Amino acid sequence: MNPIPLVRVSAFVPFLRVLGDIGTPIERRLDESHIPSGLLDNPENLLPLAHLLSFLSRIARAEGIEDLGMRAAAQSHVAGLGLFGRILTQSASLNIALEKASRLIPLYNSGQRIQVDRWQGRARISHRLPKLAGEGRRYANQFTMLMLIDLMRQAAGATWRPSEIHLERGVDDPAIYEGLAVPLRESDTAAVICDPMLLGYPLQSGTALPANGNDVQLLASTAPPGDFIDSIRQVILTYMRNDTIGIETISSVIGLSSRGLQRRLRERGLDYSEIVAATRLALARRLLEDRGIAVTDIAQELGYSDAANFTRAFRKWTGLAPSVYRAGLFGES
Repeated sequence: MNPIPLVRVSAFVPFLRVLGDIGTPIERRLDESHIPSGLLDNPENLLPLAHLLSFLSRIARAEGIEDLGMRAAAQSHVAGLGLFGRILTQSASLNIALEKASRLIPLYNSGQRIQVDRWQGRARISHRLPKLAGEGRRYANQFTMLMLIDLMRQAAGATWRPSEIHLERGVDDPAIYEGLAVPLRESDTAAVICDPMLLGYPLQSGTALPANGNDVQLLASTAPPGDFIDSIRQVILTYMRNDTIGIETISSVIGLSSRGLQRRLRERGLDYSEIVAATRLALARRLLEDRGIAVTDIAQELGYSDAANFTRAFRKWTGLAPSVYRAGLFGES
């Protein structure tokens, strides 16, 4: 059973900048879509890919912006894509940067794949999203295409253009890409085509390869879960503070019906309410280990309206009040 595709916040923020520039009431739109705005402060936080692309699709239609992904990319650079972007731009050559992109993209966006191969004697850098991405996938394709070109221009120069661009058939609108003044071709997979000699060029911002070690470890340690149940727990954690973790909401944001989610959980012998309780308990225990966090703040992090409700739930889980549990952790009576 495949995990729920999750993506880092740093891939979403460029779209919000564009929407803010045209006067879209972002906070209200996020709230209407049950997207916790507080999570946007950390570029490495994870959100459900299907939910974000559905949000972008609705907003793009409402605002009449068919080139939303292009606009977002025009205001961005690869280096701004959090840890992932920093890892790529620290590469010594374009070939190394693209190899890293191909290998590490599941740690950044678990629903996306990047591949480097050959096509008619030229280099082809293709990118693919899951079918569940729906209509919003066109905006993600636009953004990814221009981010790949941005990365390649760090080796070839700011005015460089691909020799050809392949657009995903039935998804991408060729009219959106005409401004790039590059030959376009419809294909099963979106891709950038270039002279293979370009791959050997050094990146203008490149440094020695070992400089990436810590960043790669940190990216891996915060990566989207590789298991379906673990990815459900991650989504519950993401939406917990807003107390929007009812099964109807969570199933909606991951692109399933509530009945479909329940069926998948039953196949594993699990119950949704038990997963929520276990996830809350695990987070509560972790937060109680930090004496600097008040119990009232922990209650809020777990989505409770007040500390009394949290205390009742914690006592039910452990037989102890949170304050007593915390005191026990530190050997206090």
